[in-house]
This record gives sequence, structure tokens and C-alpha cells, in this order.
Amino acid sequence: MKLKKLDITNIASISSASIDFTSAPLSDSPIFLICGETGSGKSTILDAICLALYNKTPRLTNGNKTTETSYKEGGQEISIMSVNQLLKKGEKEGGITLLFEGADGSDYIAEWKCRVNRNGKLKDEEWYITDSTGKTDDSKGKARIAKMTEIIGLDYDEFCRTSMLAQGQFTQFLKAETKEKSEILEKITGTEIYAKIGTRIHQNSLEAENAFKEANRDVDSVVLLSEEEKSAQVNEIKQIENDIEKNKSALTLFGSLLKAFEAVETAEKSIKASEETLVSAKSKFSVLTNDIAYSKAELDEKNKVVGDLAKAIESQKDHADMFANVQTIESHLVNVSKQENYCKTQKEVLEDEKKTLEASRALFAELEIKKTDAEKTLDSKRRAITEAIEAKMALSPEDVEKERRDIGKDLKLIGDAGTAYATIQQREENIATKKSDCRKVEEGIEAELVALNGLKEKSKIRKDAYEKSRDSYNMQAMAIDQAAVSLRSWLRETGEDICPVCHAKITSLISEQEQNDLLKPAKEAKEKAETEMRKADAEFFEASTAYNTRLDGLKRAKDRITNDERSLAGLKDAFAKNFSSLGIKVNEDDIREKLEVIKKALDARKDANEKAIAAVNERQKAVDSATADRDKYQSDIYSPIMSEYNRKNLEIQKIMSDIDNVGKMISAAEKSASDSIFAAKRLISFPDWKKEWEYDDEGFIAKLKEGARKYNDTLKEYDKVTVERNNLENAIKSACDVRERIIAVNGDFASGDIVPEKYSGNAIVEWGSLESSIRTALGHIDDARKSKEMNENTLKNAYAEDDTLPKTADKVSLLKTEVESDNMGKSERLGKLKNIIEDDDKKQVALKSKIEARDRAGKVNARWKTLDDLFGGTNGFTFKKIAQSYIMQDILNHANAYLRKIAPRYELTAQPGSLVILVEDNEDGVVRSGNTLSGGEGFVISLSLALGLSSLAENSISVDTLFIDEGFGTLSQEWLNSVMSALEKLNSSSGKHVGIISHIEDLQKRIPTVIEVKKKNATTSEVTVRG
Repeated sequence: MKLKKLDITNIASISSASIDFTSAPLSDSPIFLICGETGSGKSTILDAICLALYNKTPRLTNGNKTTETSYKEGGQEISIMSVNQLLKKGEKEGGITLLFEGADGSDYIAEWKCRVNRNGKLKDEEWYITDSTGKTDDSKGKARIAKMTEIIGLDYDEFCRTSMLAQGQFTQFLKAETKEKSEILEKITGTEIYAKIGTRIHQNSLEAENAFKEANRDVDSVVLLSEEEKSAQVNEIKQIENDIEKNKSALTLFGSLLKAFEAVETAEKSIKASEETLVSAKSKFSVLTNDIAYSKAELDEKNKVVGDLAKAIESQKDHADMFANVQTIESHLVNVSKQENYCKTQKEVLEDEKKTLEASRALFAELEIKKTDAEKTLDSKRRAITEAIEAKMALSPEDVEKERRDIGKDLKLIGDAGTAYATIQQREENIATKKSDCRKVEEGIEAELVALNGLKEKSKIRKDAYEKSRDSYNMQAMAIDQAAVSLRSWLRETGEDICPVCHAKITSLISEQEQNDLLKPAKEAKEKAETEMRKADAEFFEASTAYNTRLDGLKRAKDRITNDERSLAGLKDAFAKNFSSLGIKVNEDDIREKLEVIKKALDARKDANEKAIAAVNERQKAVDSATADRDKYQSDIYSPIMSEYNRKNLEIQKIMSDIDNVGKMISAAEKSASDSIFAAKRLISFPDWKKEWEYDDEGFIAKLKEGARKYNDTLKEYDKVTVERNNLENAIKSACDVRERIIAVNGDFASGDIVPEKYSGNAIVEWGSLESSIRTALGHIDDARKSKEMNENTLKNAYAEDDTLPKTADKVSLLKTEVESDNMGKSERLGKLKNIIEDDDKKQVALKSKIEARDRAGKVNARWKTLDDLFGGTNGFTFKKIAQSYIMQDILNHANAYLRKIAPRYELTAQPGSLVILVEDNEDGVVRSGNTLSGGEGFVISLSLALGLSSLAENSISVDTLFIDEGFGTLSQEWLNSVMSALEKLNSSSGKHVGIISHIEDLQKRIPTVIEVKKKNATTSEVTVRG
């Protein structure tokens, strides 16, 4: 993730700021300083970055705990955690825009805004993120935070840990007690999850234990039948089932007897009902036979009427076509009258139009004379405009305007050239100053090198002296040991206790203390030489570190000079390319004088051009005046005449067109009347009809219509009677057919007298229904007789087999009811017994399942109890402590990597399973607590811890800029050099830029690239970037 550009407007004390991390000097500087006096707003820059990315700020999320959750301002309740309170006091709106490169390598723009409403109350902040295609993410709340985390690759806490190091937090961490350290570690590494896991393990263990106890209770709650109880109930079930089966056989017999009794009774009733139906049908048969006789007499009458109507129709057959086309004939005759009247009217109109045309032509001749005079006057005014334009063009206005634009371009070019030349001069002066500074540094470095070589030689001499004193000490110690060994050997060999040298009696050999006393001078000489050697080494190391730091600084300064010279060359090339038309070169000494000469010449050209422009403008006024005169004449006089001329011309054309159209319509009407007479003549069959029509057209048409009506009525009546006759004939035939079929199945229906009489209902339907009912009744009688015979035989056979059976249906039914009642009681008892057995079987299955569940719960309980003993506890502290001890070691490993670069003398350690940080001094081997460190030592080690945690938290996602807030004031010059060197190496090894936030003046001298936050007044600060 890479920061590119930050813009701030009205946030905290900063009214306006723009910081471009991709441009010089920030892009070229491994370390830059954010400085300013206390309260100027240095930390606001970090707040702005966090607000744009996460809508949070460290100063609010890490603020001091307080019981107060809000405060009032301007009558509004404001939460102390609300980010919109960072709006600059007295301003109506503020915002932040951050251009950055996401984890996927694409550019994004994060925007954060806040404002007050019309009532002066703070509104909720607005927060946007836009990708490189211009698409703005529309998610909100947690979805927006998740989206930002995905884009950046880090969540808010990870971003703060990897890119914004507050030194005080890590000094607190270094010196804190174990409990407090655990809380801090939990906050900055997220290990609270392990406490939650430990707590959850303990809860799960309790739940598993309760589940195991509950499973035991479930097993104990199951009660089963004894073997004796179950056996007795099974035997009773078998006996009841046998009894029920015997009863079922008896019930089957009783059922068959009752069905036979019922069938005999039903058959007898059916025979009786069917015989009654036949009696009723015979009566109906006689009535319908009389209707047939009546219908035959009615058919004879219908045949006579049909014959009379046919004769009447035959008498009018010559006029049939005419009567069929009465409406057509009427329309033709009406059209003839209509067209003749129309022709008369239109001929009168034609005469009036011809008179109007003559009058209009006389007025049009007068208008033609006025039009000719007006056109001549308008032409003269147009010539005046042409002459004025030609007079203007004689001054070449386009050339004059081109000259004006050319002069403007040249004047701008001269101004740009002056600005560009001033920039080049300033760059050259800056480069010269930097080169001078480098030469001074080089002179100092040469002197330092001489001193360094002297210290190196001194260190070598001290080392040689130490080695000599060490060798002398070792030789003396060896000689004393050898002498003691030789004396012991001589005493053992000789068995004497007299000294061979002084012949004194030997009472004891040399003691260890005596040996130490003998070696003391040599040992002190060796230790003194070693101390002087270490001191010389330290002096050489310190001088070497300072020399290398100065040398690295010189190299970077020269690199910056090279970059500045390359940039200057680019500016000169651009100058030569952009201003070659002025005839000046960038290396000339009198460029400003030449530019001034060119400008004076251009000023003279400009004066002459302005005069030419004034002359052109005067001629343009003449053109405008002539044009206005022409336009006024055209609108006031010429246009009204032409309008009236054109209107009258159109009026004449319209009259002529109307005359032509009226003539065509008269001709069309005459033709239409002639065509209608011809068509009517073809259809009318009356002789001499035309004279009659011409004498009384309406009377003739009325006569024609009446004749057609009578003829059509006769046709309709004939069709109606014919249909009635045919229907009656068909009905008689159908009825006679049914009657014959009925007689065929029952000859009794043929007897009886026939008296013609009309039936009031639908005889055809009644004949069909009668036939069906007769056939049905005869069928029922036959079926009933067969059923009765069969069931009587069934009863006879049953009594033959068992003479004790009841002889009537009532007695059989009573006995059947008694057996059914007995069966019902036995069935109820059987059901209860089976339910008891089934419930017991289910309980046995359930008991097996509950025992298996109890065994599973026991295993789960044992596993969770083991985990609880290892990692659980009511607050989960055990598992959190184990996890934190591993993370602590990882942090210390990363921190030591940085500490070896800054202060290799120290190394951080921690005992296994402990959070106590120990500092080991590699020079004297002393291990001590972080609480005993000096201010400089504490800062260096705390910084190493912070950098270590930053590396640990980065994983695969890296933020290209690391901000370190304060803490440098406690460092000595030696420590400061080491820290700065390590931070510079951090850039070369990882590409990180380091931003240090401090108000220390020494850092401002040491770090050339500075973002300065400077107070303008009590409420406003301004931000400048310099390098």
C-alpha cells in the first residue's frame, strides 16, 4: 500500500494543505521530518490519513478513559468519539482527499467530508472511495469498512501498528507489569481471541459435564416391564385373538342370512312396484295414441295451406328480382334527384367566383407597380452596405487581428521565458550552495578519516598490549602450577619433607590464595590492558559509525545534487525548445536585457496595432449603420408590400383553383345521375315506370316498397308452414314407430278405442320416456323373481345344515348384535395390551439410544475436561498467556533484528511462558529489567520493539511510509546517529520512507526534507514542504 497525495481543508488547526509523497523532495528522501511547535497540528496529518482510509483517528480511539461520553457546544450534544468534531472551528465545511495505491496495485481516491447545517449544527461525516475507473463504492457501515480493508490489505488496527508508531506506548509496554503488559499486548496484537477461546473451552467443558449428567438422568428415568408381566400379557393377547376369530365366523354367517332375508323382501317390493308402473303406462299409452290420430288430421290441413301459398308466389315470379333489389333501386333514384339539385346550386356558385376573380386581378396590377418601386429602393441600400464593407476590408481587418494575437503570444512567451530563466538561476544557485556544503563536509570527512586511522592504530596497539599482558599472566600461572606439580611429585618420590633448595622443613604446599597473591600483579596488568583495549575499540567503533554515517549522508547529498543537475538540464532543454523563436540561449549572460529589448519592440507593435484596430472599428460602424438602414426599410416598407403582393397572388390562384374544382364537380354530378338512371332501368320490371317516377317520385318508390313487402311476407309464410308440415310429419312417424315397439313387447297395450285428441305436452319426449319405463319395469320384474328364488334357496340350505338357527330376520339381527358387542369389548382389551407391549419395546429401543448418548456425552466430557485443564479457566487467561508468550518471543526476534543495527550491545529476551522482558548487555553479560534503563536506552529499545511489531504485523502487505511520533529528545548524539542510520537502512532494505514527528531542533538540522506545520495565529496553522 503506497501513499501518494494528501489534501487537507479545514481540519483541526490546518486550513489548507497539500502533501505530494510522489514528488521531490518527499519521493527522494528516505527520512523526512514533520515538525512544528507543540499544538501546531503535526499529528493532524496522521489523523487526516486515518480519517480518509478508515473514518477513525488514533487520538480519538486511543484517548484517555473518562466517564464523560459527550460535551455540548453551540447547543449541540457532541460525542467525544465523534470524528466530525475535528472540523476547524468557525468553518462551515472541511474535507480530506487521499490518493493512494491499494494492495492490488491500482490507484484509489479516499474522500472524507464534514460540514455544519444552516443552524450551525455539525452534520454526520461523509466518506467515499473511488477506484481508478471513476466508480464510487456505494456500500455503507461495516460493508464500507470491509471494502476498505480489502482494498488496503490491512484493517484499522493493523494499519496503525504497521505505519504509525507512538513511542510512548512501547515504553509503557517495556516497563509494564505482567497483567498490564498482557492487556497492552492484547490490544496491539489482537490476542484477546485466545482469551475468548480459553473462556469458550471452559464454558464448553461445563456444558459437556452438564450434558453428561443429564444423559445419566435420562437413562435412569426409563422403567421397563418385568419378564413375568410381559409373558402374562402375551398369553392373554393370544386367547383374545382366538375368541375374536370364532366370533368373526359367526358374524359372517349371520350377515349372509340377513342379506338373504333382505333380498327376498326387496324382490317382492320390486315386483309389486313394477306391476303398478305397467298399469300407469297403459293409461299413458292410450292418451298418446289419441294424439297420433289428432296429429294426422292436423297434417292434412297443413298440406292444403302450403299448396295455396305456392300458387300466390308463382303469380309474382316476373317481379321477383325487382322486389329483391328495392333498396338498390331506391338509392339510385334518390341519387339522381340529389345530383340534379347539386348541379343547379354549383352553377350559381361558379358565376359568383368568376366575378370575384376579375376584381382581384385589377387590385393585383396596382400592387405590381408598388413592388417594382420598392425593389429598386432596396437594391440601392444594399449597394451602400457593400461599399461600406469594401472600405473596411481595405484595412485588412483579419491581418490586424492576427497581428494582435501574435503580439499577445509573443508577450506571454517573453513573460514565460523570464519566469523559466529565473527558475533556472535559482536552481543553479541551489546546486552551487549544495556543492559548497558537500565540499565542506568532504574536508571534515578527510579530517575524520585521519583521526579514525589514528584510533584504529590506537586500538591495534591496545590490543597488542592486552595480548602481551594476557600471555604474561598465563605463563606465570602455568609456571606456578608446574612448580606445585613438580614439588608434589618430588615429595611423593623421595618421601622427604625437606626443601631441596633451602633445606627447610616443608610443613605444607602453596595454597590457592597464595597462588592468587603471586598472580595478582600480572592479573591486574592484564585487566587494565583489557579495559584500555575495550575503550579503544569503543572509541574506534563510535568514530567509525559517525564516519560512515557522515559518508552515507555525503553520498546521498551528492546523489541529490546529481538529480538536481539532471532536473536542471531538463529545464535548460525545455527552455531552449520553448523559447528558440526569441533568438536567445540559456547560457547567455544578457538574457534579461535581450528580453527587455524584444518587449519594447513588441510594445511599439502593440501601439500601432491598437490604432489599426480603432480604424477597423470605425469602418465597422459605417457597415453597421448601412445595414441598420437597409433592415429598417425592409421591415417597415418593403416587407409589408411584398406580403400584400404575395397574399393577393395566392388569393387569385385560390379563386382560379376553386373555379376549376366547381366545374369538375358539376361534371361528376351529371355523370353520377346518368349512371344511376341506367342502373335503375335494368332492375325495374314495371312498364312505363319512368313517367310515373318523374310525375311522382316519392309515390312511385312507396308503391315499389309496398309490393316488395307483400311478396316477401308471402315467401316467409310459405317457408314457415312448410317447416311446420315437415316437422309434424316426422313426429307422427316417430310416435308410430315407438307405439309398434311397445305393442311388440307387451300385446296387452294394443286393445282399446282410439279417439283423436291433442296431447298438451311434448308427445315425442313422452313416447320415448314411456317406452323406456315399460322396458325397465318388465326387466325389474324378471330380475326380482330370479333374486327371490335364489335367496329363498340360500335360507333353505342354511336351515338344513343347522336347524337351531333363528327362523326370522329380527332374531338373526339380535343374535348378531350380541356377538358384535362381545367382539368390541375383546378388541378394546386387545388394543390396550398391544399398546403396553409396544410402549415397552419403544422404551427398550430408547434406553439403548440413551445409553449410547450417555457414553458419547461421557467421552465428550472427558475431552473438554482435558482441554479445560490445559487451556481453560473462567477468564481464559491460561490460553491467552501461552499464546502471548509465543507472540512475545516472535516480537523480540524481530525487535532484536533492528536492535543489532541500532545498538548491538543489547539483546532482548524473555523466559519461556513469561511476559517479562529482560535486556541482556552483551558486553558485560549482565541481564536486567527494562525498568532500569536510562532514557536513551529505553527509547532505542522501545523503538526496536515498535519496529519489530510493525514487521510482524505487515505479513504480505506493506505500507510504504512509517510514521514515528516523538521520543527523540531523550537521545544522546551517539544514540541519535545510530537510530538515524538504522532508519535510513530501513529504507534501503524495505523501500519504506520514515516520517518522524518531532519538535526537536537538532532533527531539523539533520533531516533536510521537512513538512513544517507552522502557526499563523491561535487557531490556524499552515503546512509547507521543503527539501
